Amino acid sequence: MGVASNVDPIGFRGFEEVGGVNLEIVGLAEHHLERLTELDPTGSTARGTDGDEARLTDVSPDGISELDRLNRETLSKVTSIVVGNPTDKMLIDSMSERLNSQIELFESGVWMRDLNILFSPLQSMRLAFDLMAKTTEEEKFNFIKRVQSVPALIGQMISTLELGKSKGELASRRQAVECMRQARALAGDTGYGFFGRLMAGSSPSANAVQADAAKALQRFANYLEDEYLPSAPDRDGAGGAEWKLRCRQFNGMEFDPEDTYEWGWEELRLVQKEMDQIAAEISPGTPLQEVFRQLDNDEKLKITGEAEFLGWNQSVIDRAMAVLVQSHFDIPEAVQRCEAMLAPPGGAAAMYYTRPSSDLSRPGRTWYPTRGRSNFSLWNEMTVVYHESVPGHHLQLGLITYLGNRLNAFQRVLGQTSGLSEGWALYAESLMDELGLFPGPAFRLGMFSSQAFRSARVVVDIGLHHGYEIPDGWGRFSGERWTPDLAVDFMVEVTGLSREFMSSEIDRYLGVPAQATSYKLGHRVWREARFAAERSKGSAFDLKSFHMEALGLGFVGLDQLRSAFEG
Repeated sequence: MGVASNVDPIGFRGFEEVGGVNLEIVGLAEHHLERLTELDPTGSTARGTDGDEARLTDVSPDGISELDRLNRETLSKVTSIVVGNPTDKMLIDSMSERLNSQIELFESGVWMRDLNILFSPLQSMRLAFDLMAKTTEEEKFNFIKRVQSVPALIGQMISTLELGKSKGELASRRQAVECMRQARALAGDTGYGFFGRLMAGSSPSANAVQADAAKALQRFANYLEDEYLPSAPDRDGAGGAEWKLRCRQFNGMEFDPEDTYEWGWEELRLVQKEMDQIAAEISPGTPLQEVFRQLDNDEKLKITGEAEFLGWNQSVIDRAMAVLVQSHFDIPEAVQRCEAMLAPPGGAAAMYYTRPSSDLSRPGRTWYPTRGRSNFSLWNEMTVVYHESVPGHHLQLGLITYLGNRLNAFQRVLGQTSGLSEGWALYAESLMDELGLFPGPAFRLGMFSSQAFRSARVVVDIGLHHGYEIPDGWGRFSGERWTPDLAVDFMVEVTGLSREFMSSEIDRYLGVPAQATSYKLGHRVWREARFAAERSKGSAFDLKSFHMEALGLGFVGLDQLRSAFEG
């Protein structure tokens, strides 16, 4: 057992204390994780569970069908369990929802056109190699064996996409083009690409292995260009039916798109009002867009050099941890380490986080894609660091990892939704403002710019996939129907973030419907849960206790999070 088995008091109200452990639920969840670890070694690396790191997941039609069979078998057993208390019911509901969501996605056929800029098998493969250790001889052996399996993985990806072509299930041209570019970047123009960097200084035999992997990536890029793109449709929007499936997948809860679209506009107006007030503090009488430009050009708010910027990221993480560790959260010593990293080239523009391994030997890490930049404006970066590290993703995911077997396998690994995790991270941004931990109005404006960004995502994502019209009151955009180019213009104007970044973001929204909305929708439910707890407890309400109790639920759907504090 790793560090996660050591129990110390952290204010956790687990299912053992609420209604007793239902061993049937626990056993079934653990069995599902065990089988999933066998079938999905790539995902196991990302999840931090112990799997076969010498293999990559089989993403052929047969491999994906085997995963679907596992989901159906487990669901059949879950629904037969008789529960006797509210906690057990919450766990059953959460497990059933997750399994049903995966089954419905399989039945929809989206897996046969799984090309997008962030979450398709190409990016999952890259992430698995990013996370692998290469220190011991066994780790080096596993790494090389896994690299040897890249050509087979590429063959599986092509076979699945070819099946999709034969059935009329095709990714959009936009997503195929971007995956083609990413594959070429990973391969490297001279053969010294992603694997060459990871395996620099290796033996001649290892160099041959990485060269074969690079050739396979080039083969995949050529396949997309020569054989897939001629058939790929130009249409980007997924439509209402797929958006609904994806929304449930990313939230563990259903949302009405029309109501949510209207709510997103209301949220955006409120955040814009806050930004206008802070901008007036910084430069009275200056339009918001000009204040953004002033801050971008302020030399006191800039850092030059990737190493220097990485150091700044780490210092923000370390300071936040030092302030929050006792006063606002009970953070176990085992997860007080979070490493700032630079993301390898060939990915999307957004910063991301990877959770610790199950035994906590691999720490949580934030990954920042510089995309060739060497100059960094900090006023809108601090909130991103808080979002990805502390009190955002690292606090939540690190704590869940630490709790280990006090949570069942779905609560600690398999039940994760973007709405719960990204919603918490967005809530964490606003919490840092509530606690006064942004140093001055420029950084506070960065935080509200982030909130505007996430609110705008709601209307842009839903609008693009449903063909909705932009309402009155939004200047030159009013009355227009969403297009990708219009969405880029809108996001740049509303948030003050760069056009390059927003172009990548719009590609992301189009490739993964509803994922971008899960941040703000999750934030909405986290706020509702807090307000419900405040109403219920009155003067006895304690914010730290609420946070630890809610985080201690582990991974549940937004429906379960909301219901846990309603009564």
